[in-house]
Amino acid sequence: MQLHEIYDVMKNKYEYFGKDVNKSWRNSVRHNLSLNECFVKAGRGSNGKGNYWKIHPLVEKEFRRGNFRRRSFKQLIKAGSK
Repeated sequence: MQLHEIYDVMKNKYEYFGKDVNKSWRNSVRHNLSLNECFVKAGRGSNGKGNYWKIHPLVEKEFRRGNFRRRSFKQLIKAGSK
């Protein structure tokens, strides 16, 4: 998904994010996508604006299981890149 699509999903799923009073949560989403190793860019958008984001392939299975512990992901990614 592109960043604006991620925002839309969050706004539609969680009432808190649907309120337009405080949009600072968007900065937090961008920050986490950029700095967390679990998320990687997956190419430019078709309109040339922004990137698609996806879950790193090495941790996707863990996400599906409901495991969101970042430390274990760092080890998986590091081991997989060797």
